[in-house]
Amino acid sequence: MGLAIAYIVFATIYAQVDFANKFDRFHPQVDHIYRVDCKTPASVWSVHSRLLIDAFVSTSPYIQKSTLINPFIGECYFTTDVNGNQTGFKETVQTCSPDITGIFDFVFREGTPDCLKQPEMCLIPESLARRIFGSISVVGKQLTAEGNIWTKDRKSLTVGGVYKDFPENSQLANAVYTTVSPSYQYESWDDYTYVCYILVTPGADKKEICSAFARCFNVEDAPDYKEAEVKLTNLADIYYEPVTSQMKFIKSGKKENMNRMLMVAFLVALIAMINYINYSVALIPYRIKSINIRKIAGASVARLRCAQLFESVVISLVACLPAVLLNLSLDIPVLLRLVSLSLAVGFIAGIYPAVSATSISMQMALKGSYGLSPKGLALRKMLIGIQYIISFTLVILAFVIYQQNRYMESRSFGYGKNRIAVVVLNGKTVGKIDLFTNELKKYSGIEDVAFSSAKVGAEELYRGGGAEKNNEMMYFHYLNVSPNFLSVMDIPVMEGRYPRQEDRQSKELLFVFNRKAKEEYGLEVGDRLITYWKDKGMVIGITDELKINSLRTGAYPLAFVINEKNAGMPVACIKIRQGADMEKATEHIRQTFKEIDPAYPVEIEYYETIIRQLYRDEIRTGRIVSASCLASVLISLSGILGLVLFETQYRRREIAIRKVLGATVKDVLYRFNRTYLMVLIVSFVISVPVSIYFAGEWLKNFAYKVPLDWMVYVVSFFSILLLTVFVVTLQTWRTANENPVKSLSFN
Repeated sequence: MGLAIAYIVFATIYAQVDFANKFDRFHPQVDHIYRVDCKTPASVWSVHSRLLIDAFVSTSPYIQKSTLINPFIGECYFTTDVNGNQTGFKETVQTCSPDITGIFDFVFREGTPDCLKQPEMCLIPESLARRIFGSISVVGKQLTAEGNIWTKDRKSLTVGGVYKDFPENSQLANAVYTTVSPSYQYESWDDYTYVCYILVTPGADKKEICSAFARCFNVEDAPDYKEAEVKLTNLADIYYEPVTSQMKFIKSGKKENMNRMLMVAFLVALIAMINYINYSVALIPYRIKSINIRKIAGASVARLRCAQLFESVVISLVACLPAVLLNLSLDIPVLLRLVSLSLAVGFIAGIYPAVSATSISMQMALKGSYGLSPKGLALRKMLIGIQYIISFTLVILAFVIYQQNRYMESRSFGYGKNRIAVVVLNGKTVGKIDLFTNELKKYSGIEDVAFSSAKVGAEELYRGGGAEKNNEMMYFHYLNVSPNFLSVMDIPVMEGRYPRQEDRQSKELLFVFNRKAKEEYGLEVGDRLITYWKDKGMVIGITDELKINSLRTGAYPLAFVINEKNAGMPVACIKIRQGADMEKATEHIRQTFKEIDPAYPVEIEYYETIIRQLYRDEIRTGRIVSASCLASVLISLSGILGLVLFETQYRRREIAIRKVLGATVKDVLYRFNRTYLMVLIVSFVISVPVSIYFAGEWLKNFAYKVPLDWMVYVVSFFSILLLTVFVVTLQTWRTANENPVKSLSFN
């Protein structure tokens, strides 16, 4: 059972690691696809202007094809006709170049790869086509965007092709793809909007491609690139590349975290292997006589050892079967690695018992003293100790991860999260914002409604901006918000004043910065600013400590912009009164949307869901480690259970003699428990520094973290202690209470 549990855990973890390691490797040309990046001694960025991309692509004959992608558009609301009824849906949109289908592996279900050469055409994923249109042909269907599509000068699109959805481990989104308008922002070097991918000639030197650009490019055209060096990052390597503030759209992970998860998987497999060795060693006294009889009958030692090794390998393969059956959806190579692991475990675990069992002399076999020999006892204690060390380490690590996850989900970020419903509006609702607000407030449970350009607390990074203060540049992230946003979200203004409704009429931009911006740039209320876009502005307030991104990174300068003209604010934050019925309030919000736009698929979120989505990777890691921890403890306890069963059977006469001489049941239980408790204590002492190291390494992923609490170690120690005492006592109790006469007559 221990091996079966270990293989299931190993397969689950290995599938996660394999998923990360195979990012974008399904593209046939992956080895020749590169992303164009720029780096300076201070930073790396992957978004560029169209002018820069065109200049780079034109400098090398080794670049076969190229595409730019605008990954910042996000979801757009579309309507379309389905069987005579208007249907609305939201889908991510990305604008690109027509050559995108020649670089990446678009598998077409309908339509042709060349359709993007026509500006009105678009590609849609198969999942969207089936969700909206069912099984009918989709090519030629009209999609109408209710709002503007950034970098596209038309709202009406025609479906030109349906492609098979990309797997989750891909940088390409399952989105609506359509071409960038030819003249959009084509004259600006400062418009950092597009990611560029290129397909190079096989065998081409990527350093030479970059050098050709450096020789030909006139840096006077783009001063920001004066100190920059262009580099090419292979598509398969992007997932493990560091992500900067401009690259929040990129799926990323840390190689170290994957290696740690893989190590946990191997540790669980190691515990199971040790447990199997222990079990096999415990069976040796029962098999010595039969082995020696076979020796007398003429069987060679080599043959006997091969037979035992074969038995060990077969048992390991049978234990692997449940893991294979539960993971049939995995790739064949992954399943083959799992089977290879089971072969290796079976072989390694069988070596020592096979050699040991066939090396015992006939004299020792007839005496029946091997099971209680110092060598046998020492070996079993050592194996149990290794199991305990691994189990303690995993239990402590599981507790630390749980505490950190709870800390991240519950920590105050400087804004209110309770009883706030968050809804993304469509263009029609944004155009009727006053009607929408008034209809919502008709329900007494709705206290107020505020609006912003993005979901607070839902993203790692937000839109970046800059402004000049006293001839010095300052950089910050910012959100456009309605004047009542800070009060609705319970964000306290410590200096200056709260924004007011009349501020919307101000001719200059009004800013409320967080305390981090004040500390970093010396901001004061009343400071005058000139933004990167040459707009005049003024600081009207400073908030207390405020952090709207995750705890993985530190706080950064943040601004709330109150009255930027034509600023889109499609996110509604609806504050529900204390004591109001949440279900009724949610239903009222839903009905209000239906009255304005019946086709709009409204999604109502609360911060419990938003925060969990922000930390989904950490939550998943916590679950995996917790499952591994549980598996390791169960395997260790099952091993102890088997050994106690062996010892109680093997020492029945000793126990009976002790009882005849006056020992009580309590004395017998104490002697058996003492053996395992001494091993447990020594193992715990060894596991403490080991667990501190691994917990510290994992906590390095966070700028804000929980301290290592000594109570974690106390709880871990006593949890395993009590489980061990329970298992040993339960198994020993029957033998300790047995009639000595029966035990002494036992053959």
